Amino acid sequence: DLVDLAIIASCLAVEQFEISQYRALGNLCALTHAREALELLKQTLTEERQASRNLRAIASQLQRTAGTPTAH
Repeated sequence: DLVDLAIIASCLAVEQFEISQYRALGNLCALTHAREALELLKQTLTEERQASRNLRAIASQLQRTAGTPTAH
């Protein structure tokens, strides 16, 4: 459904923004030797990247089935 794809596209934009912010903060933590914060940010980055992959997988599935009639 196009509405679902549009929602996923918006979510992916948010995910990419979050990933870029966490990367920037991670660089700052590395520069200031904030090791504990850096480890937490690395974990968060891993989670955000997985969320982004999951959204892309869902979008791909929706695109493959777009135009396929659904049973009512």
